[in-house]
Amino acid sequence: VIESKNGRDLYVLDSDELVKLGILFSHTSPPAKKDERNKIRYHGRECVQNFHLNALEIVDANRWLVSFGESTVFMWLKKQRRAEWVFGGKGDQFKLTPEQKTALHHTPHWNEKEKRLVLFDNGLEKRRSRVVEYVLDIEGKKVTSMKEHDLGGTLSASGGSVEVDGNVLSIGLGHWEKSKYDFVELSSGSQTMAIRICPSCDRQWIYRIYRGDFK
Repeated sequence: VIESKNGRDLYVLDSDELVKLGILFSHTSPPAKKDERNKIRYHGRECVQNFHLNALEIVDANRWLVSFGESTVFMWLKKQRRAEWVFGGKGDQFKLTPEQKTALHHTPHWNEKEKRLVLFDNGLEKRRSRVVEYVLDIEGKKVTSMKEHDLGGTLSASGGSVEVDGNVLSIGLGHWEKSKYDFVELSSGSQTMAIRICPSCDRQWIYRIYRGDFK
């Protein structure tokens, strides 16, 4: 992760530092397992996928919500150069259950007021993708509630995204192996829109969905 201005690097956070802090597994991890199409289907928790930077959300002037690999999300304190908390992965502080863990995830979002973490879970281990909302007790380091949005049996092998606008979740299904739709929108847990953007296309790829007011 690099923050720069006028061509000059102001701040750099790399995987070496995260390994030393115990947030990520080491670089000497075993290779990934791959399926017959040579598309990554399951990444062991100690493989190169560990260093895939999935997303970064700027929470405030001193905090970044950072997403790495299949299972790690953490809140990074820039000035202190440490994690405020680590959710999932090697440095997990929340003692996640198997049902709470992710198996490749994308686009986590953090609501500071509600202490709510929302992300797209590709679900490669269980072969079923989903969107998950967690409410976290940051001081107690525990998940106080979890809400799962099933995507009708969709399996997204890679990519995928969720954008959050209040209670509306806009979900792009990435590079799906099995799905009825490319895009799903949920409002208060109810499906309000589900469409195929390219009905005649095989294995449509939509990596990200972005919400906005384009009037």
